[in-house]
Amino acid sequence: MNAQFARALWQLKQQEKKMKKSEFVKLVQSKLNADASLKAADRAVDAVFSALKDVLLAGDRYSHPNFGTFYTTELEARNARNIRSGEQIEVPARIDCRGSDRLRLALPSKTKFGTARRKNNRCQ
Repeated sequence: MNAQFARALWQLKQQEKKMKKSEFVKLVQSKLNADASLKAADRAVDAVFSALKDVLLAGDRYSHPNFGTFYTTELEARNARNIRSGEQIEVPARIDCRGSDRLRLALPSKTKFGTARRKNNRCQ
């Protein structure tokens, strides 16, 4: 991932705008080459996220160089309390990811993966 791409994503977030899948597919299409169709880029995006989902469901961890590591964190079942209703709820397992050093250095420090923002630089 280059710094220009990371900054473009950060700027979208700063504008209080979430990138839609169609916009992301167009971005992927522009990165592939001029001959790639939107359908091919859409299939590529779906394939990547489907494969990542399969890896996480199998309980494995995936590390992509210069981007980050994705893994599930199994927490012992615990009960928490909903502050508004007082109802007891069970806290499920979660997916964690940790940004690589290159990604964190490419992003401004105010972002979630920024260098000094959070301990361990995890996203949730």
